[in-house]
Amino acid sequence: LSAKVMGYVREVRAQAGDRVREGQVLAVLDARDLDTDVRRAEAAREEVKNALPEAEAAIAAAQAQADLAEATFRRMQELFQKKSVTNQEFDEAAARLKAAAAAREVARARRQQLDAKLKQAEQEVQAAGIRRAYSEVVAPFAGVITAKPAEPGLLAAPGVVLFLLERDGAFRFEAAVEESRLGAVRLGEEVEVTLDGLGR
Repeated sequence: LSAKVMGYVREVRAQAGDRVREGQVLAVLDARDLDTDVRRAEAAREEVKNALPEAEAAIAAAQAQADLAEATFRRMQELFQKKSVTNQEFDEAAARLKAAAAAREVARARRQQLDAKLKQAEQEVQAAGIRRAYSEVVAPFAGVITAKPAEPGLLAAPGVVLFLLERDGAFRFEAAVEESRLGAVRLGEEVEVTLDGLGR
């Protein structure tokens, strides 16, 4: 097992010969820079969240201005048809209506930009959290630690072995059988094996 990120080993929680369970934390790396990344991502997310009420207020104000400009334009249109206002006054009302509609669209676009930034910030927080989680080296399966090169202060990096973990029950025994005895071998039959190295 090796670390997924580079960092100094801060704590070793398993020794050679220990039986470990799947998901057990075996070593912890110094993750201060990863913690900083998480805090930075969370601060960026909060900054975007704090800008949302202002964007909502801007949309409401722009909508109010657009409603006023539309009402004013309708009145001016009626008066213009009755020849009660000048061309200049009617054109000014039409221009105010267009400007108010444009301001409303700008306010809505600003809100959409903030929504997109918020999604991006959420993804950054999630990614930073995943990177921080990589500061813990965990057992991917249950088994026995057969070797432990990991020591506090060691610079861990991807590919640098920290633990050798042997999976429980993942043994395979292969033996040659003399051709003359093949007739005595049956599929699924249990056999007794003596391991000289273990004396049993």
